[in-house]
Amino acid sequence: MTQYMPTEILGKVDLKEVPDIQSIAPDADIGYTLEVDLEVPVHLHDYFADYPLAPEKQIVPENWLSPYNAKLVQDKEVGGGKYVTGEKLV
Repeated sequence: MTQYMPTEILGKVDLKEVPDIQSIAPDADIGYTLEVDLEVPVHLHDYFADYPLAPEKQIVPENWLSPYNAKLVQDKEVGGGKYVTGEKLV
């Protein structure tokens, strides 16, 4: 590995106590995981369609499948032609 990994979670920090993230050294003793709200301008949606900006693990229900993916599930022998749920990176 080329980056430091967390060894313990110390707790939440008040928003006012978070330093400027650009001032945190890569090898600092304390690091931060930030929860943020992202807004992407509509004109960039197609540009990032194949590479999401903030992927997350979710269980994808069958009703989220596109018609193409639903047909793939039916046509393949995997799972006996039935949709198998599982956590996906979306």
